[in-house]
Amino acid sequence: MRQREASPWVSPALDRVAAHAWRVLVIGATVAAGFWLIGQLLIVVIPVVVALLATRLLHPVQRVLRSRVPAAVAAALTLGGFVVAVALVLALVGVSVGSELDGVGTTVRDGIDEVEDWLVDDAPFDISRSDVESARERVGDALSRFVSSSDGAVRSGAVLA
Repeated sequence: MRQREASPWVSPALDRVAAHAWRVLVIGATVAAGFWLIGQLLIVVIPVVVALLATRLLHPVQRVLRSRVPAAVAAALTLGGFVVAVALVLALVGVSVGSELDGVGTTVRDGIDEVEDWLVDDAPFDISRSDVESARERVGDALSRFVSSSDGAVRSGAVLA
């Protein structure tokens, strides 16, 4: 490779720093493009990462089973055991969350009513109950419009979660 000639107007140290700076810029742009691409493919990247983690988690179990039974049986037992374990965990968590859902709605409603009472009775602002009720209706309407007109953003967020 031919070495390029140094310019008489630029010091050799500055010339070397500039050459390295271009390389750093190219590496930075490549990393930024990689992160942008991962962000665009997030719906694909997250399941792949979860699958890789699950594979790493289940490998020791499969290795122990494989020493005792054929490979296909070991794979089927490992996968079946994993599915059963995940189903049990989700069932236990679902039961406890489901039993608390009734209380959440009541608690939120009571909290909103307490804030409304404070705004009308004790707040330093001059707010009537009708003002609070109309604001509450406007917020509810805006929230329902947002959910209905989000073009699937809420649904895709739920799917991603």
